[in-house]
Amino acid sequence: MSSSINRSQIVPIQRSIVSADALASVVAEAYGLDGVHCQLIKSAMLDTYQVTAASGPAILRIYPARRRTEAEILAELDVLAYLHAAGLMVSVPIRQRSGGQLLTVQAPEGPRCAALFTYAPGDPLSQQCTPPHARAYGQALAQVHTIADTMPQQPLRPRLDLATLLDQPLAGLATAFAQRDADWAFLRQVAGAIRAQIEALPTEPPYYGLCHGDAASANAHVTDEGHLTLFDFDMCGAGWRAYDIATFLIDEPEPVVVAFLEGYAAVRTMIDIELATIPLFQIVQSIWVLGLRADYINDWGSSSLSDRLLNHILSFITRTMERAGQ
Repeated sequence: MSSSINRSQIVPIQRSIVSADALASVVAEAYGLDGVHCQLIKSAMLDTYQVTAASGPAILRIYPARRRTEAEILAELDVLAYLHAAGLMVSVPIRQRSGGQLLTVQAPEGPRCAALFTYAPGDPLSQQCTPPHARAYGQALAQVHTIADTMPQQPLRPRLDLATLLDQPLAGLATAFAQRDADWAFLRQVAGAIRAQIEALPTEPPYYGLCHGDAASANAHVTDEGHLTLFDFDMCGAGWRAYDIATFLIDEPEPVVVAFLEGYAAVRTMIDIELATIPLFQIVQSIWVLGLRADYINDWGSSSLSDRLLNHILSFITRTMERAGQ
């Protein structure tokens, strides 16, 4: 027995996965490439595709219909172009035949922006973060910070201040801790305890300014010869540089920590108050991660914010507070 579709039962799409085969023809036409093949690498906040063509590999990133404006995305691409022009090895946007940098993909949930980037050669730094590699990454991150301070005007990007990194995530976590009153009280107590120390940091360059925003070792590739390429600046924005440093150093062994800080200091010297806030920013980053997962729970599923993860991060925060003498 056949049944007709009740149009009133059709509901909106939360998010879509764009067909890799369909993208191949779109990319080929927009960029004038031959022999294009696309394959989804991962679907997270952005959808990332490996693009292979006769001219070589590239990376296509499709931004979600929400969360980033076109102006903010273009500002990210401007940052990458500026860093690259200054000699820093970063993955940069590739212009279309028309000269444009953004594609518009008409998805069921609404139009989504996409950009094609140069391929970062090598393997993820997270898979082979030796002390020499960590030292090179420290130098590269310090160069991002110092070069960004020479930009004629600061890019129109969301700020990485405590409102973004701490207050908004906490506001979204109340439901996740609904049955964990003691843990919820502890998390808010920690946030209050570290706020004043972070707010005491200077808010001018070189201590405050454009940051990568997600400077984890997974967002850099390293070749067998030790050449680094940085990528994924989707979180970039103005904030304390100690936050970038703290993000990289989470869970890294002591030799890697020492080497990274040596590399960073070779380009820019950190003041004592910055160094003292590194563990505090690691706590901030952990809370931000939880808040992000709460915000995307209907994209990624409730398992992305499991009790096991909450326990793990709460344990990390407790140890880090003790290490920081709090």
